[in-house]
Amino acid sequence: MPYIPTSVSKKKVILIPNGVNTEDFNDAIEKNKELESKFGLKIKFVVMFARNLGVANDIHTILNTAKLLKDVKEIVFVLIRGGIKK
Repeated sequence: MPYIPTSVSKKKVILIPNGVNTEDFNDAIEKNKELESKFGLKIKFVVMFARNLGVANDIHTILNTAKLLKDVKEIVFVLIRGGIKK
């Protein structure tokens, strides 16, 4: 852990890396097929924004981009949100 100051004992530091348990998404493939069919996404270019919406997240950029591209029927924007600004 080269970025930890040497004044802190390595015994006092625990590194927990960011990550994801991919097993949580095993049944998402079938749901994905259902959504593709329901919304006609299989033949579209999908721009997905999946994150929390909060003060630190710039949702306005994605919304302005979607507005600029609203007449391009081959592109669809999918927003999946959580957070305090949802």
